[in-house]
Amino acid sequence: MPTPSRRPVYLILSAALVAAAANGISLVAFPWLVLQRNGSASDASIVAGAASLPLLLSTLIAGTAVDYLGRKRVSIVSDALSGATVAAVPVLATSCGRQSITVGVLAALAALGAVFDPAGITARESMLPEAAAHAGWTLDRTNGLYEAIFNVAYIVGPGLGGALIATLGGVNTMWVTAGAFGVSIAAIAVLRLSGTGRHRPVNCRGVRGRGWSTGCGWCGTSRCCARWR
Repeated sequence: MPTPSRRPVYLILSAALVAAAANGISLVAFPWLVLQRNGSASDASIVAGAASLPLLLSTLIAGTAVDYLGRKRVSIVSDALSGATVAAVPVLATSCGRQSITVGVLAALAALGAVFDPAGITARESMLPEAAAHAGWTLDRTNGLYEAIFNVAYIVGPGLGGALIATLGGVNTMWVTAGAFGVSIAAIAVLRLSGTGRHRPVNCRGVRGRGWSTGCGWCGTSRCCARWR
């Protein structure tokens, strides 16, 4: 019997902690930069909305992206994209001047950084069962701990973002946020679990369409879903 190892589950939990906190900081930092620039609440809401709209579409394809590209790769790509978009703010401010950080630029960066967030979250969650098995933990315990850490970090993130903005300024806060995404990338990069790559190709002609219809049909008949109708 293999010796239990908690390293994989700790790495996933650490990645979830810093990535969720970084996303929470971004929620505050992007709109604040707009308010700092022109004081327009409507422009700040546009940037905040730009970070939310991509989630509607990307959530639908998150599972497919994880299956096609691999869990580990999707998690890393998601955090890399988020890190690059937040790091772009201080880079632009330094190289082109703060006047280059327009509302349109901030909205585009916020939207681009949010595109792969659902896929990254899905990728980390899908690695939990195997990590739990390695640690000798029950899936209930592992999933409960993951959800607690993720949600607390996501709630604390905006408060932490406010503190960072007050001490470092809005632009420099983005460096800290990018560093947090870098920590998440490093944690997943050193993770060693079998089956974190792409799924083996199968003959899936027509499967995608049937999968959508089957999923919608299940939602229509599920007792759990019926409670929300």
